[in-house]
Amino acid sequence: IVSDTSKKLNQERKAIKSLLDIKVDAILVAPEGYESSHLIDVINSGTDIVSFGVHFENDEISEVSIDEITGAAKAGAYLKSVGIRDVVMMMGNPRKFTTRGRMEGFMRGFGHVPEDRVIYCEVDWKASCATVSEMQKLPQAFFCYNDMMALGVMKALEERGIELGSEVKVIGYDDVYMAEIAGITTLRIPIRSMVKEAFKTILGDEVRKMVFTPEFIRRKSA
Repeated sequence: IVSDTSKKLNQERKAIKSLLDIKVDAILVAPEGYESSHLIDVINSGTDIVSFGVHFENDEISEVSIDEITGAAKAGAYLKSVGIRDVVMMMGNPRKFTTRGRMEGFMRGFGHVPEDRVIYCEVDWKASCATVSEMQKLPQAFFCYNDMMALGVMKALEERGIELGSEVKVIGYDDVYMAEIAGITTLRIPIRSMVKEAFKTILGDEVRKMVFTPEFIRRKSA
């Protein structure tokens, strides 16, 4: 049974309640990202649950997650190695573990990024496109929360006549299916391996915390 939560906490809570009402044996959830009390309630009810893609500090929650810090550090170190000094971080909700991890990791590899060079906006290509379209001074590079935001940044830059990869570099995150076609430099998340481990965890009897490290993929945009 599949439920789409649109990465919204209220919809996530409703979806989980609906699944518990029909007495499913286990739930695999890609959480909104910063609240875990409702997941603990599922465990206490006797139903198995596995968090996919998000790490929680609570030892009771099984999870298959990403080492966001190590992954983003690769992007930061790369930009630093090619001489980039001015970068804008285009990020999503700052409360989310994934956002915090990607910001911390990037600055671990690149160095400090001033607060006025960190932009939080809706995780959507239209939002990032509109933001970059209105910027008066462009940076040497953008590090984006994910590939969808990177696509919006790239579109805005192209509309402004900027040559991607040489004048301004753009790095995304995830390596979604269209990233290769669009030429996005990104961090590839090993989804297939993570899915296999998630189901092994569901079928097992122990709490497991599996962590995967993204691979840096360099393409035209950087």
